[in-house]
Amino acid sequence: MHSSRCRAVGAAKMLFLALWFALIQSVHATYSAIQETTNIESICDCSSGMIPVPVDVEIPVDPTQGLNTTSLRRLHRVFSIFGEFCQPGTPSSNAEHVQLLLHGSTYTHQYWTFPMNGFQNYSYVAHACRQGQSTFSYDQLGVGLSERPVHSADIQIPTAAQIASLLAKGLKEGVITSLLGRGEQRFSKVIAIGHSQGSVVFNYVAITQPSLSGIAAMVLTGHIHDTGFLVSSSSSTPLPARDVDPARWGNLEPGYISTPDRSRFYSPDNSTFSSDVLMLDGLTKDTSTAWFTRDLPAVYVPAQGFTAPVVEMVGAMDQLHCFNTTTGVERCIEPALQVSEAPFWPDSRNFTTIVRAGSGHDLNLDFGASDTFQLLSTLVEELA
Repeated sequence: MHSSRCRAVGAAKMLFLALWFALIQSVHATYSAIQETTNIESICDCSSGMIPVPVDVEIPVDPTQGLNTTSLRRLHRVFSIFGEFCQPGTPSSNAEHVQLLLHGSTYTHQYWTFPMNGFQNYSYVAHACRQGQSTFSYDQLGVGLSERPVHSADIQIPTAAQIASLLAKGLKEGVITSLLGRGEQRFSKVIAIGHSQGSVVFNYVAITQPSLSGIAAMVLTGHIHDTGFLVSSSSSTPLPARDVDPARWGNLEPGYISTPDRSRFYSPDNSTFSSDVLMLDGLTKDTSTAWFTRDLPAVYVPAQGFTAPVVEMVGAMDQLHCFNTTTGVERCIEPALQVSEAPFWPDSRNFTTIVRAGSGHDLNLDFGASDTFQLLSTLVEELA
């Protein structure tokens, strides 16, 4: 009886794995075909590959203690970070500036080039190319095609922030394009655009490296200094990725986390997004680490000395920050949000908040994405 049950379980697992890998291959094939079509149409001229990033940072020995602990260790090693550089297929007058794009938790750089509808509706990168703007998007350490350390405790906000800062400097100095085989292209200005956790990373850069990061402006989407979110995040228990998807992440230690439910990243109004996008989002989700949540209080302080322009952009129906699904109350009202957020950017020469009506947490993945993209590219022109 026992051996029969084991054989049945084993067969079921093998069937699941076969279906899963077939699905992943289909998704990657679609993505590759879309990329080829994009290149043929000369929307974007892209190169991708691994970037060696030399990290030298002090982080807590025990990441559960948060960043206020005095018990620190030195993390000194070179990590391989996957990135994709894209620029317009035809010469542009915007050649002097580039956007550094960083995704949110459990996403990859494909958040900026989501493989739906031939990139026509869901690729901010393609939109930027049409506007004559260059971008560099990358996979966070431990995510996607970037190196995944054995120990998740290596991936804390200070580590992520130093990687972001070094990539920004690499874009200014022409190192990134050289490593990707495009020759030494130097950019006078780097505009950082983050989403959710990516915005948190850039926020930490502004706090800890206000004049050294090389970042000329920031657009932080899906992120505000919401104390309610801080409390709920600190009290919640993240799910280990190996429990969410044993077939993909069964070998990861429990500090690597993921999410089984993507619906909270969208508006509670199902008519504002495509069910196909939500389904593909679930199939292509990735991991993060529990330590980002532990480190969140570190960005709830003023970014003293950061003088560059900053824009915070959220969706009015963002279930993580702005919309209470129990009461139906929208908490992010633009004038009030501007007042409450301004103290976190005391030295910015131009701080602005924007609330996108009808959008949820994932501003790039709903039916209003094209308007969000136009707003982002317009902001880049104004901030650059």
